[in-house]
Amino acid sequence: MQPHHQSVAHAAGTQGVVDRACDRVEWLLTRLAALALVVMVGLTTADALGRYFFNAPIDGAPELANEFLMPALVFFVISYVYRLGGHVRVTILSDRLPAGVQRALLVVFDAVTALMFAALTWGVLLRVIDSYQMHEYSSSPLNYLLAPSYAIVVLGGALMTVRATVAAVTARHPTVAIVSDAEAY
Repeated sequence: MQPHHQSVAHAAGTQGVVDRACDRVEWLLTRLAALALVVMVGLTTADALGRYFFNAPIDGAPELANEFLMPALVFFVISYVYRLGGHVRVTILSDRLPAGVQRALLVVFDAVTALMFAALTWGVLLRVIDSYQMHEYSSSPLNYLLAPSYAIVVLGGALMTVRATVAAVTARHPTVAIVSDAEAY
């Protein structure tokens, strides 16, 4: 049997490997999200200019923006924003709780977040499979397959699930300051 300190060190090392892997995937996904934003702005601008000045909008531009670019913009950065502690939190009550209770609540919230994103990811993964098997196409004039659009949500949701699970298991919520008992009053 391993001594306790060795098993804790091994768990921390494994968690570090998971964090590094997530960091690498996030690095790529945040750049893809930035590219999606630039493409969406350019496409929307060109579509608006074409529509109003030449009465010739770009066929399929709104659908492409809504079905591919917007999901990429949201789901490719959701875990990155979580890691930075950038999601909105309402802390009017939790800031008044003792520090230990605050930490416990964060573990619970991280676990609930992981479970919710796991359920979302699983459900959308099933939708990807169905969409692929049915050869589901967009109703846009471009007539493209929709499975890759759903896959964007799966990829972002899976990464968020891993991040929240690691935070819950290690009790290390990303970049949240715990208000001490003295600071709360």
